[in-house]
Amino acid sequence: MFFARLRSLCCAINLPVLIAGFSLGGAMVVSMPVPAMAGPAVYSARLSQSLESPRREILNGVVWRCAADQCAAPSDGSRPMVACQRTVRAFGPVSAFASPKGEFTADEIKRCNGG
Repeated sequence: MFFARLRSLCCAINLPVLIAGFSLGGAMVVSMPVPAMAGPAVYSARLSQSLESPRREILNGVVWRCAADQCAAPSDGSRPMVACQRTVRAFGPVSAFASPKGEFTADEIKRCNGG
């Protein structure tokens, strides 16, 4: 663990500086900012009509899971409108849809549903 951390630090700072810090006999503490970890990018949809029982469908290589009127899947990199239209074909019209890029407007929902 220590050596893996040391190896990753060597990429971020100059190796001779790191070695000099340890050779002086003192502990050298390096403080580096760590970016916040974002949650996984997902699509989510609210169906216009609830399903009778939970369903799973594979759409464009990702598993969509739906229960009642809620559906979700990891992002597959598709354009949000394309992902929404696939969802409509598989599960029926939606009343709301969101992608990693944000929530759909009423006009986008209408277009997604084929209107």
